[in-house]
Amino acid sequence: KFDLTSSRVAIRQGTGPRTPLFFCAAGRQRCLRCLFTMGFFGAQVTAEGEVLQVEIQPDMVLNVTNVSSGTAAGDLQVATTDTGFLTICNLEDKGQWATNLKFAFEDSPVEFRAQGDGSSFAVTGFWEQVAEEDDEEWDEEDEDALEEALQKMIAEGAQKRKRSRDEAEGEAGAEGNGAATEEEVTLTPEEEERKAKRAAKKARRAARDEERRAIAAAFAQAEKEDSAAREAAEEAAGVGRRVAKPKDRVLKGNLRVMDRIIGNGKPVRKGKQVRLTYEGFLKKEDGRMFDSNMNRGRPFKFRMGTREVIEGLDRGVEGMKVGGVRRITVPAALGYGAKGTKDGMIPPNSTLVFVVEIVGAQQ
Repeated sequence: KFDLTSSRVAIRQGTGPRTPLFFCAAGRQRCLRCLFTMGFFGAQVTAEGEVLQVEIQPDMVLNVTNVSSGTAAGDLQVATTDTGFLTICNLEDKGQWATNLKFAFEDSPVEFRAQGDGSSFAVTGFWEQVAEEDDEEWDEEDEDALEEALQKMIAEGAQKRKRSRDEAEGEAGAEGNGAATEEEVTLTPEEEERKAKRAAKKARRAARDEERRAIAAAFAQAEKEDSAAREAAEEAAGVGRRVAKPKDRVLKGNLRVMDRIIGNGKPVRKGKQVRLTYEGFLKKEDGRMFDSNMNRGRPFKFRMGTREVIEGLDRGVEGMKVGGVRRITVPAALGYGAKGTKDGMIPPNSTLVFVVEIVGAQQ
């Protein structure tokens, strides 16, 4: 456990006995998974079952504003001192979620973990310092105004009590008893003073909460504008249109496809050659990648409808356009079946997940 002077937070990671996540030297705190500088918060949550723990100091509030996923779908779960692990979002691969979650000292320690084969999440936000001394500073600066308001309230209360007594003296019987009851519920000057202080403190707290909401809204608006500008630039460059809410489509044989980006031009056709980049993952194993051509310097090409590749991939790219990105989930029956591959990279009865991008097609 390392206490970070600048960010007022300590981080630990691991299951069972907590193990240190990073080291501190020369006033800087850096690691492969987390970065804390000048109020920014960023953490990488990876590997199913591995826990990232954040401890929050009494004068700090952690604001989580964005969660993005890696190349595999999964759930991000969070636990506080009062609750067990709860799922706060479910994202597909390379998905994003804009949020406004706040964690205070009372919630500490806050723990994050990823659930799902090969899932990973980048959690970002910012630290906010809560100035506990605000109440005292406010009282000193506005003491005269508060005193004047309290005296005015006390005087008004005294006048009301006097009128009640005068009315009670001129009435008899039940009216007199009613006046006594009225006198019993009247606040004393000390009670009036305490009531006024509570009201002033509540107003200050409401003002601070409103300021925090305004900061969070500004962050969310900035992220929204950045996303809109990025999508406009991609569309102008001809790289296709992003799908706002991608969903799985189930085809014959339980073949599933999910479009993330719709490309441009005409859809690819059977009998024509198609060129693509791809990444292949095992869904029901450990989510590991079994093949990819992303770093080979040239796309993979095949002629559609001629069974040059497994049936699930051949049928899965039907209808795509150049520049399009699609996730294809291939059941074992449309992949390598009950035998798997001879080299053992793909076990028997494996469901495969491909993320493909069409980079060229014969028209």
